[in-house]
Order: sequence, then C-alpha cells, then structure tokens
Amino acid sequence: MTIKDVIYNMFQQFLNKEKVYSKIGVVSNINTTTKLCNVMPNDGSPELFNVRLQAVKDASDTGITIIPKNNTNVIVTFINNKVGFISQCEEVDKIIISNSTESLKDILNDLINDALKNAIIQTPAGPGQFDAATLLKFTTINTSVNNLFNS
Repeated sequence: MTIKDVIYNMFQQFLNKEKVYSKIGVVSNINTTTKLCNVMPNDGSPELFNVRLQAVKDASDTGITIIPKNNTNVIVTFINNKVGFISQCEEVDKIIISNSTESLKDILNDLINDALKNAIIQTPAGPGQFDAATLLKFTTINTSVNNLFNS
C-alpha cells in the first residue's frame, strides 16, 4: 500500500462516513522484523493486535521506522476500522532510516570509523593524522550515533 492509497482510503472513509480516529495505549510485543506490535488501549477496550510501526506497509525494508520503547504510551491512528499504525510514541527505543541498500547508521559509522579516524592530512611538514583528543571526540560521536540508532 502506497501513501497515495492511504490518503485515498482515508478520503473514501470520509465519503462513506467511516470515522478516522486514534487511541492511546501501551505498546508491547514489538517485532522489528515484521514491523508490527500490540497495543493495550487505555480506555479499557480490547487489545489491538498487529498494529503497524509504519503507516505504509510494503515488501521493501525502506523508509523511516520509529520503534517505541516497550511498555510505553503510544497513539494508534486507524487507516480504516481494521488497520492501525503507531502515529506517535512517548519514548523512542530505536530509529531505522534506510533505503533498499543503505542505512543512515551504517553510513555515519563508516564516515567516523573509516574516513575520519584513518584520514591522512596533508600539511607543509608532510602527512599527518588527527591528534588523540580529536580521535577521542570521534569515538564519542560514534557512540552517540549508535545510541541514537540503538545498536
């Protein structure tokens, strides 16, 4: 289903007087492979199963996926009366940004670990490298990148 299909379905629901609504609940059983989870609504209604982590679900593993922290509050927005997706979360556990061949985390790790840490800097005195303090800063930045993307 493409974003065009999602918008079309929401428009059709409006025309058919089918309500588009959201529920707040606690997320559990998060599966990053299938990009599905369960949500127990705070209003006492039955548990919601197979809630999407992304609004658009297709066969590719591309786009931005925000993985909520388990057992925290999320908002589930319904595309129709059977399909919902996580539209907002209280706490983020992991962010996945990728296309079919690359991920942002891998690109940043390669930049820091390979390109910058091993860079040869041309100076009037000859080739040089970054000093220890700068290399330590690169390591700190790399740790922050990995924490952001939760690896």
